[in-house]
Amino acid sequence: MNEEDRERIRRMYYVEKQSIHQIARDEGRNRTIIREALSDAPKPLNPLPRQKPKPVFGAYKERVEQLLQENEKLPRKQRYTIH
Repeated sequence: MNEEDRERIRRMYYVEKQSIHQIARDEGRNRTIIREALSDAPKPLNPLPRQKPKPVFGAYKERVEQLLQENEKLPRKQRYTIH
């Protein structure tokens, strides 16, 4: 929801004194979304996930890369097919 939508919803609620149900019906949105637009608190940003270490796979990474390079040289029916 952009700022224009948010301001229109706030105007309908506070100035025109329409109910949340009426605004939701007119705007074609969920009442929860209307309540979020009416709240003064901005929506919190979700933090980016941290890169987790891969201790189990780390020991085998070189071997897997070597197998994949060898795999490209094999005939089609003898190749590894797992993703």
